[in-house]
Amino acid sequence: GKRPTPEEAAHLVAEVADALAFAHDNGFIHRDIKPANILLDQQGKPLIADFGIATGSSDHLDAGVASSGTLAYMAPEQLAGEIQLIDHRVDVYALGVVFYELLTRSLPYQARTPTALREQILFRSPRPVRDMDRSVPPQLEQICLRCLAKHPADRFGSAAELAEALRNR
Repeated sequence: GKRPTPEEAAHLVAEVADALAFAHDNGFIHRDIKPANILLDQQGKPLIADFGIATGSSDHLDAGVASSGTLAYMAPEQLAGEIQLIDHRVDVYALGVVFYELLTRSLPYQARTPTALREQILFRSPRPVRDMDRSVPPQLEQICLRCLAKHPADRFGSAAELAEALRNR
């Protein structure tokens, strides 16, 4: 489809963040947020699909389960198997990747091999959104990059906080 404007992208991501906040409040972490799992209804409202690997936040995660997901959308702590750090903020990270894609038409990290991609997700900074598209407002770039922070504590504390930031900028 045609690329949304930065404003449309922000609106869409805020709506997905609302749906995630609802899931999180009910004790679920999705852990595989990616474009294929965000469906649009006839009104263009996003719905989150495929809670296949979702876990209750209190579930005991073993490293195998912890690191399942789709590589390009996985938060650093998921990749590193740092179980004590894995919480609802992995979904905030993944939604940041989706937002980045909506704004730039590309993934924040590009690599030829899964190993190289893991390395970038763990240690590199994403290319700034505005390097690729000057029409993206600086505030939206900041919100997007904050979602992609390496450490969960540097991201939005919740999907609800992300939605609010997108709506109140």
